[in-house]
Amino acid sequence: MMTQKTYILKWYHGYNPKYLWFLRGIKPDGSFYGEIRKDLLQGGGTWIFVEGKLSTDDFDKFHKLANEIRKTEFIPSMHWTGLLAEGPIGEPNHPILYHYSENNQKTNDKIFEAVINLLKPYMKKFYDKL
Repeated sequence: MMTQKTYILKWYHGYNPKYLWFLRGIKPDGSFYGEIRKDLLQGGGTWIFVEGKLSTDDFDKFHKLANEIRKTEFIPSMHWTGLLAEGPIGEPNHPILYHYSENNQKTNDKIFEAVINLLKPYMKKFYDKL
């Protein structure tokens, strides 16, 4: 049996406020933990600890997407709005960087967006607490 990896995900979105997801661990059992931060343009902001568990179906979809994205070419970028890597947090491997644009055509961008769309329903309940 092949051991599944733990994943790390960072994603910035929005303008004012600007949000950051930092999932420090998406574990093989589907559980996740990390934080969401809300930064205000004029300074300051808030953050909240998040934890939960993906359904078995959603974790299977996530794992398939993560495997697909690993097969894409790594293109270093100075500016990125998302990162997906294998963990642990202190030693990430195989980072994939995502840069948002209105017309993302690269395969890894489309896969990264699918990962975010899969995780959004799990993060939504935490936004109300920020």
